[in-house]
Amino acid sequence: MYERRNWSLLLPLKVYSPTLLRSINSLYLTYIMFTLTEGTIWDISLRHILNMQAHIYLARKKSCF
Repeated sequence: MYERRNWSLLLPLKVYSPTLLRSINSLYLTYIMFTLTEGTIWDISLRHILNMQAHIYLARKKSCF
């Protein structure tokens, strides 16, 4: 039951923006790698990058309509 609920949360992301999801996955992998070496600096920079990507995606979506 828990897996099904988890999947329903991920489904809209996969439908709307597969490229955004792919880039988040790659960023998450780099985040894991850098967390093993340096902690807080990379955490802040990753949050900033994800924030910027979300803004870019929303701007593109608005310009389409």
